[in-house]
Amino acid sequence: MIYRRLGKTELMVSEIGLGGEWLERHSYDECKAVIDCAENLGINILDCWMSEPNVRTNIGRALAGKRERWLIQGHIGSTWQNGQYVRTRDPEKCREAFEDLLARIQTDYIDAGVIIGTS
Repeated sequence: MIYRRLGKTELMVSEIGLGGEWLERHSYDECKAVIDCAENLGINILDCWMSEPNVRTNIGRALAGKRERWLIQGHIGSTWQNGQYVRTRDPEKCREAFEDLLARIQTDYIDAGVIIGTS
């Protein structure tokens, strides 16, 4: 795997990353298998923008014990409201969604962040 410096940071990320969006449709066992396979191939960055609670929990369980080997990109403004994805810039809703992300993926930080635009 080839790694590159992420912008002006000291973070070295794999050229191929794991986009977690489609994991929403899969069980914990399938999420874990995908994350384990990606790691075995040298992938070390996971884009975790989706706000659906179950997939966040599954990803957190799959990353348990190996958080330090993964760079997580989270999204500010990606929220789960009334059972569906909602983009927002409301500070309180963003804070709640971000705290939920940290709790569900079992970490106290993310490595990179993206601010979601609204339409």
